[in-house]
Amino acid sequence: MRRYNEAREAEARRNVEKNLAALQSLAAAVAHASGAAASARASAAAAEELAMTNAAAVARTRANAEECKVGRCRLTLSNPR
Repeated sequence: MRRYNEAREAEARRNVEKNLAALQSLAAAVAHASGAAASARASAAAAEELAMTNAAAVARTRANAEECKVGRCRLTLSNPR
């Protein structure tokens, strides 16, 4: 009976070690994914800011083009303000 209990304990220890290794691997994967998600959020925020800047530049260019149609150009190559 003692050997049987020792064998069961040894098997239980092996299972615990195997489960611990799996949990450690999972924790590393979660940490990696969290870092990747934070990086993606930062990239998305930067892209959104750039898109807003570009949209504002397009709006200014279009407004200037309309003014040029009626002879009131604000920006020219000789007068870049």
